[in-house]
Amino acid sequence: YLALPAVYAYEPLGAGFAKEEHAYVKGIQANTWTEFIADEKHLDYMVYPRALVVAETGWGPAGKNYDRFMKKLRVRLQALDRQPVNFRIPEPIGLKDSISYSNTIDISLQPSVQGATIYYSMDGTEPDKKLSGTIKLSLTTKEPVVLKTITVLPSGRKSAVYSASFKKADPRIEWDSTTMRKLSANG
Repeated sequence: YLALPAVYAYEPLGAGFAKEEHAYVKGIQANTWTEFIADEKHLDYMVYPRALVVAETGWGPAGKNYDRFMKKLRVRLQALDRQPVNFRIPEPIGLKDSISYSNTIDISLQPSVQGATIYYSMDGTEPDKKLSGTIKLSLTTKEPVVLKTITVLPSGRKSAVYSASFKKADPRIEWDSTTMRKLSANG
């Protein structure tokens, strides 16, 4: 599995090509090997929305911008939901592991599909609380708070359960917030 941000970050004319070789590249492609894909429904799930990312990379505006792409993707996935396309429903926009030095953290999530609804839980159960506004998490223990979400489309389709961990940082420890790993301890 390769997450959408990683697919979007792909540069076909990356460091492997000299500037003078760029003229020889006529396009890009994205292969999907189907020996383990049993039917069209599973194929749709494996290809979409990645095919839209590839299209943006090959034919989109100059100067990639992931936030701009996600805004367009929300609308495009809404259109695909009205068609018989079994795309993978991406995780909510803004759902990512975080570390905070504060006792509370405000989480703002947006559905990855326009018109969809996010449900969440923070007690380990299946998400069943409808999101309205922001979520205020209390980080008063050393244990991380795990936020689970699902996205329900207007058609009724549900995403997989996605989760993120939120942890209160120990002020004596320096953390790498991208990977949530301890870098060093100061006493």
